[in-house]
Amino acid sequence: MMSFKKWGYEFDGYYSKPDYLQDEAGVYVVWCERNDDLLVLDVGQFGNVRKRLKNHERSDCWLNNCLREQVRYSATYTHNIPEGERIRIEQLIRQLAKPLCSEHMLIG
Repeated sequence: MMSFKKWGYEFDGYYSKPDYLQDEAGVYVVWCERNDDLLVLDVGQFGNVRKRLKNHERSDCWLNNCLREQVRYSATYTHNIPEGERIRIEQLIRQLAKPLCSEHMLIG
């Protein structure tokens, strides 16, 4: 298992596929790795981060901003934390990370 600390939270991942993340509640970050640089593509939260990332309506935005082989996935798991707190963590990370893809950018 790979892990790193960012924005005050411990993250699992930096994986090439969401399949490597756990079937757990948490806040996820989708990254683009380009020339040793990391761009945050998306931030979100869900009761099962692996399931959410495998079936995400903004995945087209990720691929429009990054080649598939450069997309990376990570999550901080929120065991026994109420959904409201998970949403608060997501909003904090979203403010700090300024992801390229967000729900406001969806058309239709």
